[in-house]
Amino acid sequence: MAGLLAGLLASCGGSEATTGNVYAVTAGTCFGPVEGHEVRDLPIVDCALGHPNEVFAVFEYDAIEAGAPAEEGAAFPGDENLSEYSTSQCQQRLGEYVGTPYAQSDLEISSIYPTSASWTQDDRQIICAAFSRDGEPLVGSVAGAQI
Repeated sequence: MAGLLAGLLASCGGSEATTGNVYAVTAGTCFGPVEGHEVRDLPIVDCALGHPNEVFAVFEYDAIEAGAPAEEGAAFPGDENLSEYSTSQCQQRLGEYVGTPYAQSDLEISSIYPTSASWTQDDRQIICAAFSRDGEPLVGSVAGAQI
């Protein structure tokens, strides 16, 4: 399985990383730079040290919320639709995690969502990640940081 990356994740340096499967991350997982458009693994790093990205939400695609047919085995909604849906949902969820609405936050967001191939394997997971708008490394978790 692989996820498509929507937007750009920060690429600033970070601490030594271990590799973690993209489908095993949870909110609060910090990770290093990611290259490429399809993501299978993330370079997991210690949040206490400088790091470029932090997962702040992991959730399943909701066809009803997205305005799509909700029947079992529904067709792949398309990269553009998944990107728009995940961006909208991640913007809403950032405020819950950080304590500051996206529009007022110093953070930018990116998301990882299913590919057409992983969709056929029942992949519906969306991952939201935050990174600093100014490109500076994050130090410590952004959970509740009100930034």
